[in-house]
Amino acid sequence: MEFEKLRLERRDRLTFVKFRTGGKLNLVGSKFMVEMVDALKLVERDDSRVLALEGEGNFGAGVDLEELYEVSKNSDAVSKFFSSLRELFINLLRFRKPVVSLVTGVAYGASLELAILSDFVISSPEAKFSSPGMRWGLFPPVLLALGPSIMGTRRLNRFILTGEEVDAREAATMGLVDLVSPDPERELERLSKELLRNGPQVLALAKRLRTRDVEERILLYMKELVVQATTDEVKEGLRAFVFRRTPPWVPR
Repeated sequence: MEFEKLRLERRDRLTFVKFRTGGKLNLVGSKFMVEMVDALKLVERDDSRVLALEGEGNFGAGVDLEELYEVSKNSDAVSKFFSSLRELFINLLRFRKPVVSLVTGVAYGASLELAILSDFVISSPEAKFSSPGMRWGLFPPVLLALGPSIMGTRRLNRFILTGEEVDAREAATMGLVDLVSPDPERELERLSKELLRNGPQVLALAKRLRTRDVEERILLYMKELVVQATTDEVKEGLRAFVFRRTPPWVPR
């Protein structure tokens, strides 16, 4: 299977899915979402035992807001866009094999949520993390579903309601990152050796049992996100982003 926005690389029992969406930001757009779901299904059927997600340059700067601005003019197109995002989130959540995200550069918004849906996150010291979507009228469904158990409600509130940016070490203290290393791939090799000592069936079972309630919350929040995405607030926020101006709700 050929991919435009991704590159698959196999190393023994480890498969890398590397994001390369064009430019430096690795934005989450329609084509990327469809290809990611196809890649997950492909890797789940092969004999690899561990999946690693990695961006070429940056891990990812979140949803492609310029594309979303274009589709925001049609409610059916908005629904289709977020349906693709929901399918990506749920397929990653249901993925039976261990998933490790290797974060370099930035992990913002929906890209950060892909990392959070992984079983492990290994970050370079220079990486930055943020969930700035509320500045444009959007909210992070995966962070809302998983954030309280990862970092606690109070810390989650500060992170998503302010849209603050944190570095890798603070992200680790918050629970967003498992390990900070100048050589994430080397740490991945060590982790993979430990994972390969466990039975693949019981690993898949543990993942399924752990995420059963989470899936229900993500699906509920995605429905709310579709409704919010059709509001005038989001349309104004996206317009402000695209035309590089301040949203109307920001005091002048």
